[in-house]
Amino acid sequence: MCQRKTRKVLNSEALTTRVPFCVEISLRTVEGDHMVLETWCLNVLPEHCDPTARIVPIVYNRMGILLKSLVSVTRVTPAYKLSRRQGPDSYVICYRIYRDQPQTHCLGEGFKHVCIGQLCTPIGTLQLSLSYRTKMTISPTQTGRNNSIMLKSDHFNTNGSPRNRRYSQK
Repeated sequence: MCQRKTRKVLNSEALTTRVPFCVEISLRTVEGDHMVLETWCLNVLPEHCDPTARIVPIVYNRMGILLKSLVSVTRVTPAYKLSRRQGPDSYVICYRIYRDQPQTHCLGEGFKHVCIGQLCTPIGTLQLSLSYRTKMTISPTQTGRNNSIMLKSDHFNTNGSPRNRRYSQK
């Protein structure tokens, strides 16, 4: 299913175009409220290229390092932490793939932007970045309810992790 949607978005278009490839991760509650958590962006900067980089040994090795960085970073993002606790009776994590500039206005006030890595190739520089929400509050705008849903926003707090609780009890 994901491959089909990705192919549809790419629509036989090469990554060498100036339009970034973005993946938006969002949360949807059973009440129908929606909140964008993260936007991942893969961009090609054609003006920054390294014509001396040989494709096979250098670019592939660096791409492996970039992919390892991607996997590592995905494990510390708010969306990953929330996805571990999702359920059909509370909320689900969704995604949307698109080709356009990253839509960071959906991330709310005070969002953070991080460049995960860059890879110089003969066709340009591949740049992988992440923008993520820092305030985890859903304010229902489409519904008539006046209350807001508050999600745990201290997911990086090590004092509350199950691992630390387990070791401190011994």
